[in-house]
Amino acid sequence: MNNDHRVLLHPISAAAAALSLTLACVADVSAQTAPSGSGAPSGGPSAPTGSSTTPAGTPAGPTGGYGSGVATGGTLGGPSDPSPYYIGVSQAFTHDSNVYRIPSGPADTYSSTSLLGGFDQLVGRQRLFGRAFVSGNRYFKEDALDNVSYSANTGIDWETIEHLSGRLSGSFNRSLASAPSTAGTPVASKNVSDTQTVEALIRWGGPSLLSLEGRASYSNVGYSAVEYQSSEFNHSSASLNLFYHGGGPLRVGIGVRGDVTRTPQAFVDPTTGQVQSTRLTGTNIDLLANYDVTGQISANGRLSYSRQESSGGGDAVFSGWTGNLGLSWQVTGKTSLRVDAARDAGFNATTYNTFAFTQTPTGIALTPVVAVYQNNQLTTSAGVGASYAATAKISTFASARYQRSNQLNVLIAPGTPAPDVVDTSKIVSLGANYQINRSWGAACNMSYEKRDVSGGANFSYDATTVSCSTQFTWR
Repeated sequence: MNNDHRVLLHPISAAAAALSLTLACVADVSAQTAPSGSGAPSGGPSAPTGSSTTPAGTPAGPTGGYGSGVATGGTLGGPSDPSPYYIGVSQAFTHDSNVYRIPSGPADTYSSTSLLGGFDQLVGRQRLFGRAFVSGNRYFKEDALDNVSYSANTGIDWETIEHLSGRLSGSFNRSLASAPSTAGTPVASKNVSDTQTVEALIRWGGPSLLSLEGRASYSNVGYSAVEYQSSEFNHSSASLNLFYHGGGPLRVGIGVRGDVTRTPQAFVDPTTGQVQSTRLTGTNIDLLANYDVTGQISANGRLSYSRQESSGGGDAVFSGWTGNLGLSWQVTGKTSLRVDAARDAGFNATTYNTFAFTQTPTGIALTPVVAVYQNNQLTTSAGVGASYAATAKISTFASARYQRSNQLNVLIAPGTPAPDVVDTSKIVSLGANYQINRSWGAACNMSYEKRDVSGGANFSYDATTVSCSTQFTWR
């Protein structure tokens, strides 16, 4: 269970973090002072993938949350704000047709009362940022699901002499979570997911013809419910990429990436009765491309030859091509579109609820996001999202996502393979934000989720959520 989890940095991540902090300190001493002010907040939570492209299997647009208690209305500051700091309160009411995310589960309505805040501050060449919220979620009937959820993200964007720059960030999330497919048919129990992530990026080259980027990350996912103990895991990733930018909107690169996923309590060995762990090691050669026409179109893609091997039980060997592709298009001054697709290899997939800060014409809107830490045997996903600024105060959004994960399970007994699991999810959502004035906002959104799991575990369910909230911030 996750009650006694400690976040221990993988050596790769620790080394990268230490190097980032050292270079940031050097920059503080030697950098020329830049004009002070506040930039647009960025640096939201992201799944650890070790690549420079959008993480595969991560929804790009807002979707309905499962007990997340995330406020969806209002703005939280922006580039024009005189102060880089803010604090706010939010009240939301959500009706969920399937609160346990189980076949034919009960419906309920719950209240989410939230405190939120953040900062985005330039200090010389460095930029410090942080955002957080904490929510008390109270159910009208299923009070066993009452919980406190939170999400926090903080970090530093640093820059120093000799075209050295980078980022060091960390995020911490807690919320109710859907059952992992590895745990069998889900039961009507409260399951709280805790997710911790540390990421580091070091970049050398800046505007040069050639640039070099190193990335490292470590994440840990734990559950409160004993039924899902076998699905807890930690993931480490590191990559080194060389980019060529000969001018114009196109940048291309090549790199190597390695990742390790460890499941400490993957299964019980029937011959000994002892809990066994599994370890999945992946190596990848990445071909990368970024295309950016400022303010109009931006695209990124990765094509990789991947090989993964497992130890500690099971046979998750995979060799083949993987990759992802993402496209953002500012269709008009009011309409934007985002499309993404991915195919990646791994070992297990876990969804969790978090939040995203989305730039709107009136500021930064806080929206719920169902995120995915993906380390499946083979996962194919695609998504599309669109937003429309109807007026200076009203913005709308819509999104759809499809994901199919084919997981190769560990052994039930020596020589007896467990059936594979195919986990398919479809999510659609739409909503609107209304900025009543500079500090006060409101929003409503609706989402529908359909999940089908077959093979080693067989179950399906659907859920519809409708949520409305109001939010007030002080700067």
